[in-house]
Amino acid sequence: MDSDTYFSLVGELVLLHKTEIQDKKKLEERWKGSYYIHADLGNGVYKLRTMDRKVLKVPINGARLKKYHQCALSEPIVLIEN
Repeated sequence: MDSDTYFSLVGELVLLHKTEIQDKKKLEERWKGSYYIHADLGNGVYKLRTMDRKVLKVPINGARLKKYHQCALSEPIVLIEN
């Protein structure tokens, strides 16, 4: 595994690859999440935490994770009519 796939920060947002999908359809979602990295167990293995703070029981290999990029929300535009 390339060292770039390892995540360095506990608390980083990631997506988890759905490896249980057998018949992959073209438009079927392949990622689930987002999750927080709860703990780095070493050797590219992580414990994940859901958005509502529940820690997943099974450790996850870093090869099944990718960084989650939140969309930047801009400030709302307020129109004042005269």
